[in-house]
Amino acid sequence: MKILRNYFLKEFIGPLFLALGVLTFVMILGNLIKIADLVINKGVNIYSVTKLLLFMMPYLLTYTLPIAALTAVLLSLGRLSSDNEIVAIRASGINLFSLILPLLIVGLILSLVLVVFNDRVIPYAHYATRRTIIEIGVKNPTAVLEPGIFINSFEKYILFIYRIDQNRLINVRIYEPQGPDKPARTIVAKRGEFIAVPEKNMIKLKLMDGTSDEPDPNNPTNFYKLN
Repeated sequence: MKILRNYFLKEFIGPLFLALGVLTFVMILGNLIKIADLVINKGVNIYSVTKLLLFMMPYLLTYTLPIAALTAVLLSLGRLSSDNEIVAIRASGINLFSLILPLLIVGLILSLVLVVFNDRVIPYAHYATRRTIIEIGVKNPTAVLEPGIFINSFEKYILFIYRIDQNRLINVRIYEPQGPDKPARTIVAKRGEFIAVPEKNMIKLKLMDGTSDEPDPNNPTNFYKLN
């Protein structure tokens, strides 16, 4: 009986790790292009990118581990059934439940591991990821910005950048909402650049050759244009 239990467990563990590795790699593969772009085109150091990748792993495991366990059960028991080994075991009068009990125990252990992951590891991984992104943004602000989309990551401001060339911003629009039923303050600049201030954990935005449309407080339908 012990030999058969170990045999069942061995048939399950191999496909489990194989499926876990393949599924995790497939899910990471979707982010490899963005990661490569950060390193090659935007000059982010490999250490920061590696930290982002490591902090991403616990979140991926919450999806890949249950799927890998299901896949391993289907592969291992399916092979035993196709080879008629289960029929032979039942013909010998052995209770199948006692043989798959180790698999149920492994499944319970994996469930408890995921509970700990979701309760402890995942929140810390999310926090560490945000902190790493902020560090990257302070050192290399343009690395975390995408041209051609509205960026509302900055408090009170909405940015729209038509093109980013290394650290140079081409055609920048900044909208500052003034509240409900009030027109937004608009700043338009042909060029701009971010200036990092790491010691204060902040960045400055320098704009050149631009205009600012300031609404008149007394008559909001009128604007002052500042060059």
